[in-house]
Amino acid sequence: MDLTLRVKEHIDSLTYEELHHGWHHAPPGDRMFQGPSGEYWQERLLSVEAAGLDHVALSQKAKWDGW
Repeated sequence: MDLTLRVKEHIDSLTYEELHHGWHHAPPGDRMFQGPSGEYWQERLLSVEAAGLDHVALSQKAKWDGW
């Protein structure tokens, strides 16, 4: 999907949990995760992880909470 200003703003507005959930639970072939928008989503997810969040604990929470 093209990385329009609207798509970029949407991705930027998501929390780490929302980014993680979308990345791991999107249906196969979801256009959001293809092309420039998918690349940006991944960059954003990795940048939030690099910001010092305990992404292991958040991933485990996501698994236990079912999202």
